[in-house]
Amino acid sequence: MPALKWPSFWSTITTDGMWPGKVNPAYLNKGDENGKSWIPAETYVSVRPGWFWHEKENSQVRSAKNLVNLYYQSVGRNSLLLLNIPPNKDGLFEETDIRAIDSFRTILNETFAVNLATARTKRELTDKKINSFMSLKLNEPFVIDLGKARDFDRLLLQENIANGQSIKQGVWEYWDGAYWQLLKTFSTIGYKRLFRFDTIKSSKLRLTIIQAKFDDQIQLSEIGIYKAAVGE
Repeated sequence: MPALKWPSFWSTITTDGMWPGKVNPAYLNKGDENGKSWIPAETYVSVRPGWFWHEKENSQVRSAKNLVNLYYQSVGRNSLLLLNIPPNKDGLFEETDIRAIDSFRTILNETFAVNLATARTKRELTDKKINSFMSLKLNEPFVIDLGKARDFDRLLLQENIANGQSIKQGVWEYWDGAYWQLLKTFSTIGYKRLFRFDTIKSSKLRLTIIQAKFDDQIQLSEIGIYKAAVGE
């Protein structure tokens, strides 16, 4: 099995012995498979260089593409994205900030508007309900047949976190017309995991969970197959 390119992240940690000034950043940045408390990660960033508005920074606002990249690196890796947008001296959002946020939202809307898996797999996996799910078996491939070859470059997985986080390692493969080819190896899913890659044209995808914390609790709530917006 190739080395994993997507580091693990758990929504559980153990806070015993933690207080301001005494924490282990490495521990916080990956969570703890056996943590006692459910405390999902939060990614704090600002749309500007600093946390407060300064007129001289109006030309340094993050671009929509930069914000999209942050989304994949945070929300796409089982974290919450908390984006700071400071008001200006009039108590309003600066126009440059508004344009960046609007474009950011537009790009995400366009990318995730059409799920190619809809009507091609179990309804529970595309109904956008976190508490409806399908149980998978360890090392048993789950195939999604798209009916015909389609272009895609983004994948989404969501776990049924109502029952905790269990999936530890999995593999995505695609059908090239003759053989199954490796697309991505990954570890942990949690609330949401997003995958980016160069465009692939294929009629079938195969997902296999090869390691889980609880072998009898492999519960997927959502699967998404998408083609990224041009703006990405």
